[in-house]
Amino acid sequence: MYIGVSVSPSFLSTQVEAIDCYLEYAGRLGLTSIEIDFSIQGTGSPYAPLPHAWEESPVWDVVRRRLAGFELPGAHLLYVGVDALSDDPEKVKGTLFTYERSIARAGELGCRYAVIHAVTERPVSERATCLPLWVDHLGEMTECACRAGLTLCLENAGFAFFLADAAWIIRQVASPSLRMTLDTGHAMITRHRLVDGPICAHEPYGSMDAFIRREHDLLLTLHIHDNLGLADDHLVIGEGMGDLRYLRVLRELGFSGAWTFEHSIHADWDSVEVAAGRLRDVVER
Repeated sequence: MYIGVSVSPSFLSTQVEAIDCYLEYAGRLGLTSIEIDFSIQGTGSPYAPLPHAWEESPVWDVVRRRLAGFELPGAHLLYVGVDALSDDPEKVKGTLFTYERSIARAGELGCRYAVIHAVTERPVSERATCLPLWVDHLGEMTECACRAGLTLCLENAGFAFFLADAAWIIRQVASPSLRMTLDTGHAMITRHRLVDGPICAHEPYGSMDAFIRREHDLLLTLHIHDNLGLADDHLVIGEGMGDLRYLRVLRELGFSGAWTFEHSIHADWDSVEVAAGRLRDVVER
């Protein structure tokens, strides 16, 4: 199993510091994957920053050397301030530049995958119109990923919050270089869609077990965290309401991607050890 951590939600001043904190635990616990994050937030954010992906910086050489020690390194692309489907052409232009340069940087750093959100300010009521537009956009971004030598992973978030929508987009693009990141926290949250009332992310599959058995060939990475069912709390698994026993199905089916913890670390790096132990209890017993 490629078990690892998203190192950015740590409240540290730089992501290099977060990587160095993680290295101690990775070596001791036998963790072989890592996910860095190109998202840059304001002061007080839990996310440890990197330079903008298009900026030249000595930080990139440091990050490249650190990532070389992991078997399955990946990167999360920016999801704030971007909108690929905006009515503002300048916004679209800026979004494409950001994504293209970030994907290229991830490839230069030796990442094997990059996670992307379907981010737009368009209302969910435009779902039927927008889903085909996401096919076009993500097809273009997948070509960028191919050139960079990595796989693009669409996360079940934003406009692709519902797992069936994410799966449909990926199957329409029909490229081996576009796969899915299954976020366990997002999959727990109940949302409203049009006039349907409350609806969970795994409709119409009926259950997460059924989703995995039907769509497991799409999955390349997991974001593993917990919540209380109403918001994206990013808790350590076992500290919320999540029943992650469905992950055993992935184990049974021979899932060979990244099992990435995405809980808020803050200063508690021991939470990585706690999460690793709980995950192994869930999928191995």
